[in-house]
Amino acid sequence: MAKPKPGKYAAVIDKLPKLLGAKLLGDDLNYQEKVQAIKQAMCEEPGFLLQASALARQYVEARLEKDRIKEDLADVNLRLEAISQLMTDQFEVEGTSSLKLESGHSVSIFLQPYASVMDKDAFREWCVSQQLDRQMVLPWQTLNKLTNDMLLAGEPEPPGVKIFAKAEIRMGTK
Repeated sequence: MAKPKPGKYAAVIDKLPKLLGAKLLGDDLNYQEKVQAIKQAMCEEPGFLLQASALARQYVEARLEKDRIKEDLADVNLRLEAISQLMTDQFEVEGTSSLKLESGHSVSIFLQPYASVMDKDAFREWCVSQQLDRQMVLPWQTLNKLTNDMLLAGEPEPPGVKIFAKAEIRMGTK
């Protein structure tokens, strides 16, 4: 793997084992197999160039495609939410909770409970009292920030945590 530009982790990064791919170990055992299959297929394509510049161009193309898809998906999600709110109100006006369409699809609306934590300290105390503390974990972003700060301070990672050196590719804009 090529050495990334030196950054604030330059003094500690070479001591960490390398992490291959975006998924952590155990997240999806088939993920790396799928990645390997795609890598192999790409390498077998006529005209494929195994060169940094050619791969960087492909990366930019794929990232731009992903960004377009994300924008389209965000628009679709907004439209779905608008339709859902209008439909919920209209179903109530018409006194119905489900419909069968000519297409064969059925659409139903029902209410169900939705929990939201308003007092994190009180909820944490309740979880501990219910022996749920083993199921409580920090969000990954918080854990990663804590361990990165510990690395920079020359401290070991927290017990039960393994730190890897993972390549991160950043794409600048024009």
